[in-house]
Amino acid sequence: MHNEDIRIRSEARRNEVAARFARISQQYDDARVAFQPYMSDLRDVQKALSTDLTSGGLSAITEIAAKTTRDAAPLKEN
Repeated sequence: MHNEDIRIRSEARRNEVAARFARISQQYDDARVAFQPYMSDLRDVQKALSTDLTSGGLSAITEIAAKTTRDAAPLKEN
């Protein structure tokens, strides 16, 4: 570009967009890392319920089901 002002503004905008993209990418990575154990717990609950729907089976997964409910809140924020 020949116009110095336009070149400087374009470069500033490019840097701003690159920084925003880097933040979004980092947030995605953080959410992905937190999501994996959450999904693993949900699959375990599903598997347990698919084989045992008795009151004993339900009480066996109560704690992990409550944990997944608590873990869901921070994931929603991400």
